[in-house]
Amino acid sequence: MNNFINKIKLKAIIALAASIFCASEAKAAYATAAAYPFKATSTNYNYLVGGTPITSWNYSWAYGYVYSSIPIGFTFNFAGTDYTSLWPSTKGYFSFNNPNTYWYAPNYNYYWNALGTAGGGVFAGWGEGSGMDATTSPCTYKTEGVAPNRVFILEYKNWGTVNYTSGFISYQYRLYEQGAIEIVYQREAGTGRFGTYSYGTIQCAIGILKTGTDFQTLNNASSTPTPNSTTFVNNINATPATGQSYLWGEIPCATINTSVDGPTPICKNKTFTLNLTNNLHIYSGLTYQWQSSINNSSWTNVTGATTYSLSDAITSPKYYRAVVTCSGSGQVFTTASKFIDTANFYLCYCEGSTATTPNSPTDIGNVQVITYPKGDTLLNNGNRIPTFSNSSANKFYSDFRRELTPIPMYGDSSYRIRLSQVSTNTTLPSARAAVYIDYNRNRSFEPRERILLESTSITPPFPGMVTDTFKLPMNIDSTHWYGITGMRVILVTGATDPDTCMSYLDGETEDYLVDLRFPPCNGAPSAGAIEGDTSMCIGYDYFLTDSTYQKKTYGLSRIWEESGDNVTWNEIPTSVNKDTIIRVFSGQPVYYRVKIKCSQTGDSTYTTVHKVNVKPSYKCYCHSQSIGGAEDSSDVGGFTLADFAYNYGGSHLGNPRSWHKRQDFTDWKEIVMFVDSVYDFSVFHTQINRTHGDAKVTVFVDFNNNKQYDIPEERIYTGFTTVGNFNMMGQVIMPNTVITDVPTGMRVIVNNDVAPNVQSDSACGEYASGETEDYIVKFVRRFPATVNDVITLNNVSMYPNPTSGKFTIGFNNNKAGEVKIRVSNVTGQQLLSEVYKEQAGSHSLELDLGGRARGVYFVELEANGIKTTRRLVLQ
Repeated sequence: MNNFINKIKLKAIIALAASIFCASEAKAAYATAAAYPFKATSTNYNYLVGGTPITSWNYSWAYGYVYSSIPIGFTFNFAGTDYTSLWPSTKGYFSFNNPNTYWYAPNYNYYWNALGTAGGGVFAGWGEGSGMDATTSPCTYKTEGVAPNRVFILEYKNWGTVNYTSGFISYQYRLYEQGAIEIVYQREAGTGRFGTYSYGTIQCAIGILKTGTDFQTLNNASSTPTPNSTTFVNNINATPATGQSYLWGEIPCATINTSVDGPTPICKNKTFTLNLTNNLHIYSGLTYQWQSSINNSSWTNVTGATTYSLSDAITSPKYYRAVVTCSGSGQVFTTASKFIDTANFYLCYCEGSTATTPNSPTDIGNVQVITYPKGDTLLNNGNRIPTFSNSSANKFYSDFRRELTPIPMYGDSSYRIRLSQVSTNTTLPSARAAVYIDYNRNRSFEPRERILLESTSITPPFPGMVTDTFKLPMNIDSTHWYGITGMRVILVTGATDPDTCMSYLDGETEDYLVDLRFPPCNGAPSAGAIEGDTSMCIGYDYFLTDSTYQKKTYGLSRIWEESGDNVTWNEIPTSVNKDTIIRVFSGQPVYYRVKIKCSQTGDSTYTTVHKVNVKPSYKCYCHSQSIGGAEDSSDVGGFTLADFAYNYGGSHLGNPRSWHKRQDFTDWKEIVMFVDSVYDFSVFHTQINRTHGDAKVTVFVDFNNNKQYDIPEERIYTGFTTVGNFNMMGQVIMPNTVITDVPTGMRVIVNNDVAPNVQSDSACGEYASGETEDYIVKFVRRFPATVNDVITLNNVSMYPNPTSGKFTIGFNNNKAGEVKIRVSNVTGQQLLSEVYKEQAGSHSLELDLGGRARGVYFVELEANGIKTTRRLVLQ
């Protein structure tokens, strides 16, 4: 019994030990600094928000200042020792214990040994580090997250070296509760670098250290440095790139939760980087596969994209996501998609125009744009005082395109531009200034778009200033002239004219946005006239358009108004500045007009009132139309019957006119046909897409005039278009039983749903893609005086068909007269027309289409007022 109890106790102890081991397995533990695994990656740098600032730091102490201890917020194990606090220094490092002294640079063995006696530390750029003050260069710390996944962050923001004039680097120390140490960098606007200060070069080191003999230091500040644990490397002379991460230690993965982070929009063909959030790069056992999509639905793997981050370039918008797998837990996590849009052209000019000299002493102090001669200031950016010994004159490129409102400029108006030069020196060097405006908005600054090119004055009364007056040209015929565009201001020392895309030694480039506008309105504008449907059946969409109003004038606003009685008018909120509106007819007459207003003068005018009335009942059959929208790609591009022909032009594929849901031709002249006669008809299928999609074509005629299409008797044709046959042709016999001498309905439907469906087969209902067209026809009877007065055109034949060029058309005509033959292509363009005088009888006429493009053509034969059309294929 005791043995059994002991076995139970032993099992419990083993289970307890196993649980303790498993719980601590996620926390990395390394006995020495040299034992830490190292990894260099790219990640996102996010400035610390909130936290506790170090406000009492002695920033002016050139030899370095060590602040009193700050809490980590949890127990952190470094190289086998637990710590709960640390001591930061202005020299770019922190120690885990109170050093009781300071070390200004790691240039002697004494200093890194001394750091070892203080419990060791971590250094992002141990050298002559320094901040300006607590506001310009804040140092802040914060603990984030919840146990056991907390993170301590210590941020040095906008930091530099002793006696620097502008910060060139920000960096964060990140201590992860699981045991990893990370340093992440962010480049700033200053032009300094690690390893230099005001007196020249200085030793600088990046790494971790436990003792004077137990450390890891990096051999360079690149994206692929090598850690050294035998020789203390202290000759770093470069600054890590933005987003560069140096990581010591890894934590085995467990549960994955991340998302895609990165910039958007992006200039076309410019490389960008996407990263995964939540510091996944600190975990081991993870594999990655990035995917992309153009529609956020169909995804493909990005070749070679199997790391924590992705670099790519695009020419059109695209979606990205990542599939992350943890080998330890087996979890497979797919992130939400990230949409990367392409940037507007005015944010994507060439980037080479910049000064290359560190802390370039010559700058643009102030830029002004003023109306001329009125004198209104449109832009006044920067400070030209002081002109000399200006400590702020250390920039090489400044981008104000997102910071400032675009400068409004009107076509055919004059402006004055003024530029002021400043310098950190006590004198001004001679310089050349140039200003460009991208008038034609083509993402390029061209020589003809230069509005200023002058040398700055270096003597009183206006040293460093240039000014010029220019008139803003306007190309009235250009549709791209107006809108937002770029303005580039360049100042280069010396006598060489500035180039818009090339670098230079000393000076500065500044980018702005300009809002190019047409001349402003100055009185009552022209409202134009409304065109569109004047009558409609209940429940159908109708289109109204006003496109003849006054254009190419700034300050005009337009809105549609509607009324039920032509007395009380209501604005349509969704119609502001729209040329076309779509409404659904409710059955009651409605009136429309468009109001146009000049904002400068307050003058308003209106179009003539347009009335939409209810159609006569005989023109209104059951509801039939496509739903419309992005999925609607097909139309009836043309229709012929008897002597009626309608063709709105364009090709079968890629036809921009193929957007109609329904077209109502019932107000057109009715199509008159004889009873007991045979008529040819054709339906031409067009698509807005450039890839063919089959469609079902159905034609209906209300022979018995009962205001509905009786199925199947009044469905006179069903056919299916294919990639090689998209002009459907057929014949219809007008039966003797038709109701004559009254208008009746005819309907043509093209529907991309080729399966049996009620909408196509029964002429009623809405469908996804296609078009319905409604017509009015009338049937009449012939009453010839004698048999000889009956005019016939029959026995029509055409051969060979297909043909390589020449073909013969044969026919029988029982009355002498003119015979006309016309040949047209699928777009309706007439290519050949011949007229012959023939006697009654049988005839054969030869024609030649040699030299024409291969394809489908239509041959129309007309004799004594009777027409027939045949399809001809030219090989």
